[in-house]
Amino acid sequence: MQRRSARAAASLVGLLLCAQPTVCKKHASDMMVAAYLPEWRYEGANWVDICATVTHLIFFSLQVMPTGQLGALDRLPRKDLLRGAREAADASGTKLLMCVGGNGRSAGFSATVRSKKKRARFVAALLNLCEKAGFDGVDLNWEYPGFQFGRGYLPEEEVTKDYRGLHKLIQELHEAFAPSSRVLTLAYYPDGRQERLLHEAGPYVDAMHAMAYDQQGRHSTEEFGLKVMTQGAQLLPPAKVTVGVPFYGRHVKTGDWKSYEDIVQWGALPPAVDEAREYYFNGPDLIARKVQQAREHGLGGVMIWEVGQDCRMRPVTHGTKTHPATCPEGEASSLLTAIRRGMGLGAAEGAKHDEL
Repeated sequence: MQRRSARAAASLVGLLLCAQPTVCKKHASDMMVAAYLPEWRYEGANWVDICATVTHLIFFSLQVMPTGQLGALDRLPRKDLLRGAREAADASGTKLLMCVGGNGRSAGFSATVRSKKKRARFVAALLNLCEKAGFDGVDLNWEYPGFQFGRGYLPEEEVTKDYRGLHKLIQELHEAFAPSSRVLTLAYYPDGRQERLLHEAGPYVDAMHAMAYDQQGRHSTEEFGLKVMTQGAQLLPPAKVTVGVPFYGRHVKTGDWKSYEDIVQWGALPPAVDEAREYYFNGPDLIARKVQQAREHGLGGVMIWEVGQDCRMRPVTHGTKTHPATCPEGEASSLLTAIRRGMGLGAAEGAKHDEL
């Protein structure tokens, strides 16, 4: 409770200091650090280390069926793991969210949002899920409304129908979540058009996560990150925007990916790209700079895809299996440590003390 009180006090100070109509640098304790964690990473997650930095941990992901019902429920964390995550989250003031959708998992959104009856079924299913599993909210990751991979944007009429339905769903979820103060966030691709189409959703969501990665060649460069930040601040409510940072690299020619955990095993890391292997990635210094730049743009914070790709600072045991530490230099190698450095905070072990 002390930590949450400190966050609230810092937020109040920030509001008083930022009363003038200018973009203010975000206070570190008021920044959102949202992080996705897919089902194939649950078993090796060190909940304590993750929650020491992350404010919103998003489990990835369920699917919405064309009927409005929830699917892929087997991707929920098993009870023991979810219990451990909840204990660590409560100790650090971290929110636990469940994601619906994602690349290859979004096919049911369009049919659902265009029907009032199906939207109601979907909202009821999400409320029930949060109550039963103890989630603090939901993240919508529709990739993408009015868009088809391989074709691009659909005819304008179809784009309009998808976004009209999505806006209705967001308002209905906002109203349903309000009594219990549950969190609602969404992800988008920062191409300029999506920001404009999502602008009216701003008042009804807690955050809008910009997926600022996966470009061809050197993906997620500092220059592209700055463009996304400026674009988000201009086209969306700045305080709701988080800029995505990748915890993985891509081959500059083939696009193949490797986790940062794998890359860090190669030895001494250059600032951003391993020329011998031709993998471009965001190293600790670049990650820290992006966090600082998000603060300077007055954005809501940063979003991580995905936190399970960081090296593990300490061993963790779940059940009978122990997962070893994989950071060659301990906390100094970790991208979560780089996030905290960009926020002007200390190492993960001292996280709670920083905000008391």
